[in-house]
Amino acid sequence: MAREYTREWYLERMSWIHGAKARYQHYSDMIVGFPGETDADFEQTITLLDEVKYDAVFAFKFSPGRILLQ
Repeated sequence: MAREYTREWYLERMSWIHGAKARYQHYSDMIVGFPGETDADFEQTITLLDEVKYDAVFAFKFSPGRILLQ
């Protein structure tokens, strides 16, 4: 997927949140199996889950869905 940020940038922001004294809950949506995703890409997603320690993740398998023609 064409992200405009790096893994390192994202993890740095998550570190700031984890270091905050305020209480928080961290949720994320994740899509796997998108066209062009490699095994290495998928492994990066899995390791990110371990590093960030989300409170909840809504995970979905990529689906091209329907294309509506007008």
